[in-house]
Amino acid sequence: MQDDICWLALDKAVTLIILPFHRTWSLDRTSIVSDSEMIRFLNFNVLKQAPCSVGILIERHLVKKKQEFQENLKVCVIFVGGKDDREALAFAKRMARQENVTLTVLRLVASGKSKETTGWDQMLDTVELRECMRSNEPNDQPGTPKEEVSTIYLEQEIIDGADTSMLLRSMAFDYDLFIVGRTCGENHEATRGIENWCEFEELGVIGDFLASPDFPSKTSVLVVQQQRTVSQ
Repeated sequence: MQDDICWLALDKAVTLIILPFHRTWSLDRTSIVSDSEMIRFLNFNVLKQAPCSVGILIERHLVKKKQEFQENLKVCVIFVGGKDDREALAFAKRMARQENVTLTVLRLVASGKSKETTGWDQMLDTVELRECMRSNEPNDQPGTPKEEVSTIYLEQEIIDGADTSMLLRSMAFDYDLFIVGRTCGENHEATRGIENWCEFEELGVIGDFLASPDFPSKTSVLVVQQQRTVSQ
């Protein structure tokens, strides 16, 4: 099955494959409704072999009436740094082009650490964030209509994973969708002390925390991994 998915993605020049998470919970999140190891195995294989980026979607929303889809959609990207976070942000920026989408970029910064760009990866992070902010700034040129800013940038200093946990819990009911890179917070203060609690490695530490039935909201979560393999 994973071969069919990957070959089709290659043939159609797909840029993102979105897969369903293998486990679903009841609406009150007190019991597991389905838990397919076959789907989980498939997801792992696609993550390894895909010729493009891959997203795993934990869908929690109830079925909505048609008119409700016209309402504003609030999306939050959690950004710590690295290629998966940049890919998650790039996907969210595409969503923000829609008139009914408001994007919040939440950047987690280690408390007391220098914010200076010291490496190639950090430079790419800075460029991606600057481009995101610049592309959504209102146009103040004389004679041109002003556009509404569809992106909100937040920066929060954190000490450890407990700080991250409290911050995300405080925002649990503010958004309709969280988007996070699979390796978001890996080897970073943002996940220190909570990395050992990660149950599903395909979601990463922060993705796993957001998808947990203990997280106090029914917000959907999309975990994004940038392409790992290069097609020949």
